[in-house]
Amino acid sequence: MNLPLCVDLDGTLIHTDMLHETALGMVREHPLPYCAFPLGWCAAKP
Repeated sequence: MNLPLCVDLDGTLIHTDMLHETALGMVREHPLPYCAFPLGWCAAKP
């Protein structure tokens, strides 16, 4: 039976958090959709 190997990289093998690295990478590749976030937050507040 083949079992997957799961390793927690955050703080163990690398010094950064993979969630932050992935989010920044997405913003670098496609920045325009993320410009709408502040506008959505302002529109949602009463």
